[in-house]
Amino acid sequence: MITPENKAWIGAWWFGFIICGIIIFIVAIPVLGLPSKLPDWKEIERSRVSEAVIVVNRTKAYEHFHELPKAMFELLRNSSFVFINLAGCCEGIIISGSGTFIPKIIQVQFHLTSKTVAYVMGMVAVPSAVMGILMGGGIIKRYDLKFNGILKLCICSTILAMLSSSGFFFTCSSEKFAGVNVPYFNETTLSLNHPCNEQCKCEYNDFSPTCGINNVLYFSPCYAGCTTSSLVADNIMHYHNCSCINRDSSRDYHAMNQSCFYPCSNLPHFLILVYFTLFFTFVCAIPIVNATLRCVKSDQTSLAMGTQWMIARLGGFVPGPILFGILIDDVCTHWLRSHDKNNEGSCYMYDNYWLGRYIVILAYGWKALELAFFSLSLWCYNINQRINQMEEVEQEEKEEEKGLEN
Repeated sequence: MITPENKAWIGAWWFGFIICGIIIFIVAIPVLGLPSKLPDWKEIERSRVSEAVIVVNRTKAYEHFHELPKAMFELLRNSSFVFINLAGCCEGIIISGSGTFIPKIIQVQFHLTSKTVAYVMGMVAVPSAVMGILMGGGIIKRYDLKFNGILKLCICSTILAMLSSSGFFFTCSSEKFAGVNVPYFNETTLSLNHPCNEQCKCEYNDFSPTCGINNVLYFSPCYAGCTTSSLVADNIMHYHNCSCINRDSSRDYHAMNQSCFYPCSNLPHFLILVYFTLFFTFVCAIPIVNATLRCVKSDQTSLAMGTQWMIARLGGFVPGPILFGILIDDVCTHWLRSHDKNNEGSCYMYDNYWLGRYIVILAYGWKALELAFFSLSLWCYNINQRINQMEEVEQEEKEEEKGLEN
């Protein structure tokens, strides 16, 4: 039976979806009572039109389905909108990839149980995300930021999030694993098989982490050379007569069915920086949506949001876990073999040093791209606004000339 202390423990992963679904349903009820248009909507729309990037001068909105290709083409010609979406893709890759694998990374790096990791991530991730979202929306409201100010806010928060992601440099040493990174006794070669356990005829696909009293982790009680066991508490086993473990007369057992404890003081520093990384990342959540609505015409906002949602999912949230998974697999030092012994199974030993540094490199790379896309969006927006202003001046001059002629 798998317990929460076991590394294979998954838990009730579906429970969060049920809770969130109920909350969303409850919140949707009062939203249904809101009017189709809020008070002073004309003034708000007028101010947003002045910020929109004018790609095509047209006198009426797209109203029919067959005009969808034209509307989409016009939307994709809006360079500010496109670069905001590309920045959102970079953000989506980081959020989806880290959201999928950060619990595993923390469990491996700091030798914690999956149950402890769930508590830790709940205390860090939820408050940081909520505070970041509220802060992003609050800054826009407090300082009445326009499109330029919103993108500058995104640029600043991206830089701070990138710097905070250096927290992944805080790692702990890898576990001492007999036959994997430390030899049995005074041997010079690394191998799970040793004369001390050869009489046991151990199965390589029977992975059951066992900690010896020498604080060395063994692949299983069999590979530790243990011949007898006793149940001392609920799901806690003590193993005796372990020929691969140095004897200690002060204890009546030689190993336990759990991972070894290695003291490490880096976890608090890591969690503090992860908190700020998530906080500054989610500061951009509301501003990105707000900037999208401001840089397009009012009759294109629904299409713009739908397009942004699709691009973010296909370009960010889908490839994110794949990229992070490939990177994490690359720092695996030892794989379990599947039952047919022809294919690799799951990884049971990672290089903690390079795991942390690979995550930092990946985070810095995508954050740098995100920063570049936000900067390009701001640059293109300023250029388009100057062009629009010049065209308006020319149009006014032409109208004045016509008036003088008449």
